[in-house]
Amino acid sequence: MPPGWSEAAIQYKALKKCIKRFVYELSSLGLSAETIRHLISSSDDEQQRAITMTYSLAKEGHVVVPKIVVNINFDKLKDDDFAASMVKQLSASSNIADSFQSPTSQTFQINEQNGSNNHILNNKFAQVHSYTKDSEVHQMELLLNFDHEFFKKLTTELQNVEHLQQQQREILHNAFDNLTHDISLTASPVSKKHYNSLYCWRTIFKLYMDADIFMSSKEVEGNRERSPELAQRHLNWFDQQVRKSRCLPSSTKHRDWILYNQFVELNRNLLKMTFFQSMNKLAVTKILKKFDKRTSLTAQPLFFKVIDSDPLLLADNVAKAICFNLNSKLFSIIPQLQDFECAICSNIAYKPVRLGCSHVFCLHCLIILQRQKVNLCPLCRAEDVLDADSRNIDQALLNFMKTFFPREIKQKRLENEEDIFSSPSSTSVRVVSDKNACIIM
Repeated sequence: MPPGWSEAAIQYKALKKCIKRFVYELSSLGLSAETIRHLISSSDDEQQRAITMTYSLAKEGHVVVPKIVVNINFDKLKDDDFAASMVKQLSASSNIADSFQSPTSQTFQINEQNGSNNHILNNKFAQVHSYTKDSEVHQMELLLNFDHEFFKKLTTELQNVEHLQQQQREILHNAFDNLTHDISLTASPVSKKHYNSLYCWRTIFKLYMDADIFMSSKEVEGNRERSPELAQRHLNWFDQQVRKSRCLPSSTKHRDWILYNQFVELNRNLLKMTFFQSMNKLAVTKILKKFDKRTSLTAQPLFFKVIDSDPLLLADNVAKAICFNLNSKLFSIIPQLQDFECAICSNIAYKPVRLGCSHVFCLHCLIILQRQKVNLCPLCRAEDVLDADSRNIDQALLNFMKTFFPREIKQKRLENEEDIFSSPSSTSVRVVSDKNACIIM
């Protein structure tokens, strides 16, 4: 890990020691994992048993606070020796919170099996908290030190993880912004000298999008985040394909090579962040699983439910945020041909004609549709094809295509000229003016 990352990561060994101390604390109250498993109640059987236990987690600020409550049904206690023994042991402990005051506080007497001695519960521990129709139920909260210590330490470390990730996100965002500026200058189409760089970076970005390094764009894969191991393989594949394509200049000292190496290095840094995030998620999951195994308190589902809405405790997906930044900023400076293709011929929409339904087709394909008396838009079936004329040519889009796709425009013009000579009558378009109409070949 880079310097400082280890200190910010989840300290698994230290949390294990907290669990060990908590287990010892529970054992001093006679609460082994097996006993707790027996006492943990569901809403269905809570009123049918003499003693049950409920465990909950709550959030105070950004700290998760545990709460253990023992429910005692005194009407059923006299018939349950195990429950009577457990109540006796718990009531003798100093780990009992002050009970909630009730209008009819009482002192309850529990008879031991030999009948010779009576154990009187102190009023502090035996206040009636709630009633049922047939019995009186008392709730005692156990105040234990090391479960509070465990969750305080865990949530503090999660905040440290999020703080580090926030710093790294800002560093990566700034680095991508600087790289975007440098690539936009190098691959600017204002000069023919930069056309090679323009097409070089278009190839690089096309391969990068095909690689789907951090996020899958395929519906069959559910558009899910990739695991760090799989992302690393896809990143290596992308690098190999770029080198095989030979889109970069032969000299590794060329500006495009320098920027490409920076681009790959930024992706490797992002990959380190995904590894770090995955490692900490795994550490949290495993330490909570160990907590539940040693105590039978089912803290894992409760913990993730409690922190689900807390952005400081549940780190967002770093890779997803960076990928969005790539798509919105970096890729926008090098437009891809697939975004400007005619839906009919799958070639660049040279002399783009925008129909009334806003769909765009190349002039050549639209003329063919008009000659065939097809009036329905091929994409949305709107009746706009026969109404199109020279006014529907999108001049701004045409100028944009000439700037960013000069080679494709040249090739498309050559193909159209070949079609003109092979079938002259197929390339006319109606040009509308204020007074006269004429036909342009």
